[in-house]
Order: sequence, then structure tokens, then C-alpha cells
Amino acid sequence: MDYFSAVAIGKDVHLFLAVKGIQHFVSADAGASWDGPTPLPLPEGGAVPHAPTCGHGVVLSNGDVVVPAVCNGSCALISSDKGHSWRVGGFGVKGSRESSIAEVPCAAADTPGPCLYMNARNMNKPASAGQPHTRFEAWSSTGGRSWTAMTASTLTTPVTPHWTGIVANVVRLGPAATATAAPLVYAGASSPTARAAMALSVNADGTGKSWGAKQMVWPGPAGYADIVALNATHVGVLYEAGDKTFADRIQFSVVRV
Repeated sequence: MDYFSAVAIGKDVHLFLAVKGIQHFVSADAGASWDGPTPLPLPEGGAVPHAPTCGHGVVLSNGDVVVPAVCNGSCALISSDKGHSWRVGGFGVKGSRESSIAEVPCAAADTPGPCLYMNARNMNKPASAGQPHTRFEAWSSTGGRSWTAMTASTLTTPVTPHWTGIVANVVRLGPAATATAAPLVYAGASSPTARAAMALSVNADGTGKSWGAKQMVWPGPAGYADIVALNATHVGVLYEAGDKTFADRIQFSVVRV
């Protein structure tokens, strides 16, 4: 599972893959067949992402589409015309990488919105051995065009001899295209020293500013993960897992939150 992202825009599914830049595919039959690939159409003179992130994009309450991507750090692809054209917005700090985005309520009534929460992999090395390694997070009040400065989340992430951080994802546990409050659910490998222990954490107020206790999904080796809301009480988690290594197979678990 590396460098792909998908989002459903109406009846069409848009798929982004990292092949000589970002290649763009569109399916009108839920993935049975695809048109493409075509190079991702981006305005000239701006930042050029080198890959999509690993996971899913979101359709916002105003109809815009936001797909997490990787520039020099975390960034986002934004479309205001149902995927026909795209621009790049929202740049993370050095060391930020694959991210996940969810729409959240705006803190103030006069905020332009839509308001978004970004949770990103932290590729920076911990300051000292054994120190818990946290993910990055940021918020946007402009539909992803600009973001607050990235700060450390309370969500921890593995650091191993070979890799720092990991791909994990968040999703709203409620209607996808609405600005009203709904809990956020995070899925990611939770062991501090190994790619293992796939777990969920819930942000009950839907802002992304605090996270509850871990709920175990798979205690064994586990790697990259994506998550989808199935209804108001259950999520589906798609993740690398195994008995000997974190990537023996791809698993899908349905979990009551």
C-alpha cells in the first residue's frame, strides 16, 4: 500500500497513483473499469506534488474536493469543479509527509470555511531514544488553501531501526459532506517501537483537538492503514498486517467504535 489515494465524486471514483508524477484515473462504474491514466492537470508555475498520500480524499460541504498529497511536506490537492481541474494548497512543516484530512466544525460563525483537520506522518527523528514519537496535526479555515502551523498531536506513532512514523488515517463518523459536528476516528499502528498493534482512537467532539484511549483492532504486526465510516457506529479499517511481518497480507476489519 504505497502512494495512492481515491475519492468518490458523485457517481465517479477518482484514483491518484504515483507513476512519473501523479497519474489520474476516473471510473464511472465503481472501479470495474477505468479511464486514464492522464497526468494530473495542475496550474503552471505552482508547487508540483510528487505523490498522492496513501488513503482517501474528502468531498466538503461546499462541494470542493480535497485529496491529501506529498510535496516537500504534507500538502493537498483541491478541486472546485468536481475533479476536472486541481490546485495545490496547504503546506506542512519539514518532516511532515503522508496525511489524512477530515472536515470539522468551524470554531467561529464568521469563519469562511469549510474547516478541515489534517493529521500527518512525522518523519523527523525523535529528540532522544525511547521518547514517544507523535504525529503532526493542523487546521484550515479556508477549505485547505491555507493551514495553521503544524503542531504535535497526542497520537503516537512507531519508530523502528528502518522507519520513522507511519501512514495512518482519520475519518468522520457521520455524513461526509456536512460542517456539523461528528466524532473523528483515527486508525494507525500504535506500538512505539514496532510496526504493530493496529488501534483506533476517537475524538468525541469532532474537532481533532483531543483523542481518547486506544481500541485494539489487531495486536500483531501491522503497517499502513486507511479507514472508512460504514455507519454511525462502525468503521472499516484496511491495513497491512501479518503474523511474522507487518506486510504479510492486506486485512479488512469491521469495528464497532
